[in-house]
Amino acid sequence: MQQKHALLAGEQSGNLLTTYAEDQHEEAIMLNKLKTSRAGVLAFDAIGKVTDEDYRTTLIPAIEAYLKTSEQAHLLIRFGPEFEGYSAHAAADDALLGLRHLHDFERIAVITDHHWIAQGLRMFGPLMPAKVKVFALDEEDEALTWVAW
Repeated sequence: MQQKHALLAGEQSGNLLTTYAEDQHEEAIMLNKLKTSRAGVLAFDAIGKVTDEDYRTTLIPAIEAYLKTSEQAHLLIRFGPEFEGYSAHAAADDALLGLRHLHDFERIAVITDHHWIAQGLRMFGPLMPAKVKVFALDEEDEALTWVAW
């Protein structure tokens, strides 16, 4: 499933590519792995309603494969205007993933204009061992630079 994503700021800067990773499944995946020019950064775009299937087929395998060869991950997740929320099972998967890999993330950049996501991360981010920072949608280049540091 390759599709153009016109909202990615990287279209001008070249940091994030405008196509999704080629290895995505054909069914409707709401959590898409993005290609990035920065080594060591796992980048994802959340669209629609993210489900536990998205975690099981996309996010968890990508993180666990990366951690087999690297000590810590740098994670970037974009929640654009197309993002509609999480299923209850996806929220549970997110919590379990966070607990299982509590010390495996060095930096987490979240790009969003969704107030509830930004507010939640500003409240709970300081409790996490990883450095967590929220960026607005128009700060995508800054987010990629920060998370790759």
